Amino acid sequence: MSTLKQKKAICGTIIIVLVSILCACNSFNNSQTGTIEEAQQQFINEVQYMTEKEALANEINYFKEPQMTVYRKVRDLTGKDAIHECNLLEKENAEKESALRNGQVSVIRTWNCYQEKQYAVDHPDDIIGAEYYFEGIFTHYNNGYDTRKAKVLCINGKWFVIQRY
Repeated sequence: MSTLKQKKAICGTIIIVLVSILCACNSFNNSQTGTIEEAQQQFINEVQYMTEKEALANEINYFKEPQMTVYRKVRDLTGKDAIHECNLLEKENAEKESALRNGQVSVIRTWNCYQEKQYAVDHPDDIIGAEYYFEGIFTHYNNGYDTRKAKVLCINGKWFVIQRY
């Protein structure tokens, strides 16, 4: 009788350990890939022209909260996918820096994705990120509204909001 109780206790302990491991793995993966809610907040923070407080401070009475019109998770990113995305960002950085040196632009914004790319090289077949796409209508200062679009990447927990549209 006592061996049956011992077997049940051992099985119960094994089940608890397995569930704990699975939960830990799932939460780790979410921290690497982010959630659609986190991606949407990154998008809004990056592309909005003004916040409600800024509108109030500037006496802009036509302010509306951002209205999301398109929001979706496009895909999970493996290490190989992340390497490709980082290479695209690095190529764009080089083009922007060249334009700055040639006097074609006076201000540029570049992305630092070195650590994310190195992590991807070490984990080529693992899911280490996600790609999201958003469109939304935002209030701007010229008495109106504008649609903003962006691809949002989360690679190993770091966010990149890319507006090429």
